Amino acid sequence: MTETEMRSRFEILAERYVKIVDIEARTMLQIANRQIIPAVIGYEKDVLKEMSLKESLKAVCPALCVKAESELATKLSTLCCAAAEAAKTLAADLEKAGEYNSEYECAVFHKNAVLGDMAALREYCDKLEEITSSEKWPFPTYSEILSSVKY
Repeated sequence: MTETEMRSRFEILAERYVKIVDIEARTMLQIANRQIIPAVIGYEKDVLKEMSLKESLKAVCPALCVKAESELATKLSTLCCAAAEAAKTLAADLEKAGEYNSEYECAVFHKNAVLGDMAALREYCDKLEEITSSEKWPFPTYSEILSSVKY
């Protein structure tokens, strides 16, 4: 194989890598922004309504406790904000990626920045999945998937 052929293959592979990571990142961004974050906000709203209801009934029943709802709402809010910020960072880095002229530089940027952004967003979404009601979560759980398999 000649040097020119090797360079050509390298450019093709680098371009392919960038396209694959870019597609995965944009898909992840859409899922987070259109499904996960809105679902969590909806669940947070339900938790806050329940907390408000309990607070309003404290005059009648002073033993009512809203600590669990308050802690859950705080966790949901904190993680949802972090996920939204991670999604913004990912979107901004995807825009930056378009500024590279060299496929190699673009591939390195995807490896160093975009994949890291994706990992951060995934981490927040995974934590949100653990505390969001299964009725509100927009995807089937792992156990639901396993139980749906017919043998």
